[in-house]
Parts: sequence; C-alpha cells; structure tokens
Amino acid sequence: MPGIPLELAGQEWLQNTIEVGDCLVVIDSNRTSLLILDLRDKRYDSIPYDENWAVQDMVPARNPLQIMKTLRHVERQEFDCACP
Repeated sequence: MPGIPLELAGQEWLQNTIEVGDCLVVIDSNRTSLLILDLRDKRYDSIPYDENWAVQDMVPARNPLQIMKTLRHVERQEFDCACP
C-alpha cells in the first residue's frame, strides 16, 4: 500500500469498530472498506469507500446498516471547504 512506512508493510490492523445489533462494523483502512461481521451466523460483507478518504471513526445512526448499504449507490462528490 503506497505511503505506508516500511516497518508496517505486510501488517494488518483495524482502524475502529462499533457494535450494531448482533453485528460488528469495522473500518478496514488497508482495504478502504467497512466490514460488517455477523459473528452469530458467521457471515460478513465488505462495503468499499473512496480510496482518498481516511475514515477514522463511526457514529451509530438509527439504521446504520441500511445507511452503509446505500453508500454503494452514492457517487463521489466534490466539496468546497472554506476552513479558516
């Protein structure tokens, strides 16, 4: 992965995890995706996000699994930022 220090090459890590119902939602920074892990039924899903994003944390919403599944249909948008 470009930009990773040599001492971290080949290492795996998960950025952050939240619990949603019976599932865990995990930020997998190495693969720029969110992983939905259903430990009870031993299933998982992967939802990719833009490789230019640096997702660090998540905030639960009323129906986060549905929101994340709709991310597959959202086109990339450019944002203007007038930050001081």
